[in-house]
Amino acid sequence: MHKQASKSGIDFEILVYDDASTQDFDLQNLLGELDGVTYKYFDKNLGRVPMLQELVNDAKYEMLLTMDADVFPKDRFFFRKIIDEIEKVDADVYYGGTSVPANPPAPDKILRWKFGKERESPSLAYRKEHPYNTIVCQSTVVKKNIFLEFLDQLLLVKDYYGLDIYYSYLLKKAGKKIHHYNNMVTHLGFDTNKAFIKKSKIAIHTYHYLYSNRLIDRKHIKLIDFAEKYASFGLCLVLKSAKKMVSKLIEKNLESTNPSLFLLDIYKLMYYCSIR
Repeated sequence: MHKQASKSGIDFEILVYDDASTQDFDLQNLLGELDGVTYKYFDKNLGRVPMLQELVNDAKYEMLLTMDADVFPKDRFFFRKIIDEIEKVDADVYYGGTSVPANPPAPDKILRWKFGKERESPSLAYRKEHPYNTIVCQSTVVKKNIFLEFLDQLLLVKDYYGLDIYYSYLLKKAGKKIHHYNNMVTHLGFDTNKAFIKKSKIAIHTYHYLYSNRLIDRKHIKLIDFAEKYASFGLCLVLKSAKKMVSKLIEKNLESTNPSLFLLDIYKLMYYCSIR
């Protein structure tokens, strides 16, 4: 990123904020050799949104490229493409898409890889048709004032996993312009199957909190829209009962080397119905 930004001819800074991760090498000295790079380590884990707040408040420029630590630019013109799109199109948010490696990871991480491949990597045409429902905030360019506009609302939510969907809803509700184009990052950091199942449950708690507190339209979350639509027909009662009998069997499949995303959807529905 530093090499690409340096060749671009524009003023830039790179802020690398470490959210109390376990370090096995001296990242500070490594990054200290690069001009325009600031590294900051936090002793206490803040969580994703508070960490973004720190980054945004410290940023001195008005256009922000936010990137998760486990993504990597797909080609060597990644930064140049961002500048070209900003010069061509006036938008509030720019999203180039995400992808996963062609080859699957270790068997115990196959579920997250499969989910990323089939659910988080839609075509550009599809993203343009559904601009607010296809953002994955692993790598986005956003105007600083736009992010600050919604920051307080994002900080209100107790669970920080699954907040991409709330952020995109706030953008939609406020009528902000999202520009989709082709400039992908590759997602490299896959959770284990068990960890991804656990995070999926946390995301459902986030969705439930958003919906039950009337912070989001249920139609913006397919899972909740489907469950609530058919709740009056007894769907949630049936799934809540079924969870006791089949959840372990479904978990066995999800932790296997050939997990079913259809069963993952059923599992999520059952879990939502159990906490509804």
